[in-house]
Amino acid sequence: MIHKGEWYAFLGYSGLPAWAREAKEKIEESLDTFETALTLKDIRETIETILNEMVQRYNAENLQMLIAACVEPDPPVLWAFKLGAFHTLDGIESIGCGDSPLLRYLSEAMYSPKMEEYEAKNLAVYLVAQAKKYVLGVEGPSDIVDIGFWGPDWMDQSEVEERLKTMESKAASCLKQITREDA
Repeated sequence: MIHKGEWYAFLGYSGLPAWAREAKEKIEESLDTFETALTLKDIRETIETILNEMVQRYNAENLQMLIAACVEPDPPVLWAFKLGAFHTLDGIESIGCGDSPLLRYLSEAMYSPKMEEYEAKNLAVYLVAQAKKYVLGVEGPSDIVDIGFWGPDWMDQSEVEERLKTMESKAASCLKQITREDA
């Protein structure tokens, strides 16, 4: 995370840790050169330029980042950088698991912009768990983070496990109802 007074940028990545470190350092260095108050446009253009340069330099087409940025008093915005393209997010996006039809299906079927915060967190935990279970190559520890006005709020492992237990129980119950003849 890069935090400078009235703004922050949070970077999540998939790929080589060295690329993520380099990107963070270059982004921070570039944003520090601004002599006026930063805008979201400044932050976006700086990040996009640096990531595109890295893709060109390293032929790093698999460099993927999720970026949350906030300039007070505005709410945070979410961006994704995948396959050399930078775009604003308006729903669920995942990195590090390819273009998984499973995750696309589950997120389209289960996500709503009207969800309460706790529901969205439960869904995030569930989607990550499903990716680890069914998408080849997705494994290892998971970091779940809630990005808000004041920066990231990391979920500890016990909270992740509790939320996953709740979601798996609900999913099993709902799937059983679908197969019943009287449903």
